[in-house]
Amino acid sequence: MAFEHEPAGYQVCLHVGPAPQKLLSARCINLTPAELSTDSIIEALSASGIQPADLRAKTILSLDTDSPTALLAYVAASGFAGRPLHVLINDQVVDSPALFEAGQRLHQPRPTNVVESLQVGLARDDMASIALSAPLSEAQSIAIRWARRLRFVPDPDPSMALSKFVVILGIRSRPQGERYPSLCTGIEPPPSEDSPLESAGLDLDAVRTRALALRRSSHSGERDALADPIDPSARLIRLRDSGDLPIEETLDRLGARLNQESGLWHCPRPERHTHGDATASMRVQKGVVRCYVCDPERVDSLRLVMNTLDVTADEAATWLLSGATRALPVEVNYVEDRVKEPAEN
Repeated sequence: MAFEHEPAGYQVCLHVGPAPQKLLSARCINLTPAELSTDSIIEALSASGIQPADLRAKTILSLDTDSPTALLAYVAASGFAGRPLHVLINDQVVDSPALFEAGQRLHQPRPTNVVESLQVGLARDDMASIALSAPLSEAQSIAIRWARRLRFVPDPDPSMALSKFVVILGIRSRPQGERYPSLCTGIEPPPSEDSPLESAGLDLDAVRTRALALRRSSHSGERDALADPIDPSARLIRLRDSGDLPIEETLDRLGARLNQESGLWHCPRPERHTHGDATASMRVQKGVVRCYVCDPERVDSLRLVMNTLDVTADEAATWLLSGATRALPVEVNYVEDRVKEPAEN
C-alpha cells in the first residue's frame, strides 16, 4: 500500500462519517449515504451540491466507516471527480492514484482462454477465486484483468480493502475506462444461468455510471447558466457605438467609391491591390463589409477604420465619432477603464 503520513494542503474534503479534525480548514462536504445502496450514495452526492469544478482543487476523501460503505463512496466520489482520489483512513492518506498506476503495470496480453466468472478477496472451492492474501502472480493478474465478470469481497480493514480494490481497478483498466466488479460478501452462490453474477452483490459499475451521469448533467447546467449582467464601461459603450455607425458612411469618409452598376465598393486601401482595386471588390451585407483581398472576414465601421488607417480601437473610435474624413488628422482621445486613485496628501 502507498500511504502518506499527514494530510496537508487539501482544499476540499469529502467525508463519509464525521469530518476529520485535521482537515477542518478545508471545505468539508458530507457524502454519508443513508444505507448501502446505489440510490443512497448518488442521492448523497447530488444533495451535497458539489460541482465538478470544485474538485479541480486538491481533494481528499475521508472514510470513517465500514469497508463496503467505504468502497461504495470511493466509486461514487472518484467517478464524479473523473480521477482517482486520495483517501484518508485511520489518520493515514492512501495514495490511490499511485496504487492505480501500480495495477496498470501488471497489465498482460489477452490469453487464449479467459475466466468467465472470478471472485477475488475470498477463496472458495466451488468457483474460480483468488484470496489476495499474498502478492499476485502473473497468472492471477491475467485472470483478474481479463475475467468477463468479477466480484470483489472486501477485507474487514477499510484501508486494506480500498488499497486492494484500487489495484484491481488498475489491473482491469482499459483505454475506454475501468471495468468495476460487483461488491459481495463472498458467501453468495456461484453465478449460473439462474443466479447471474450481477445479482450477487452491489453492482459498482452501475454506481460509477450514475456518478458520471451526474457529473455530465452538472457540466451541462454550468454551460446553460446565465452570467449575472454587468454594466458596460464608458469605453466599451464608445467602441460599440462607433462600430455601429453605418458602414456606407464610413466607406465614403475613408474615400472609397461606390460602383453604381455592380453595387460594389472600391477598397479604401488600393495600395494593397495589384491594380489598385480597379474593379470594385467590396460588398456591403447586413451592415458590415469585406474586401476579399484585405479582410479575412466581414468588418464593421470600427474594424474597417482600424485596418485602413492603421490605428488602435480607441483612435478609430475618436476618428469615427468626430465626423472627420480621411484627409483630416486623427485626434486621439483615450477613454480609460481604470479607476482614478485618490491623490496622496
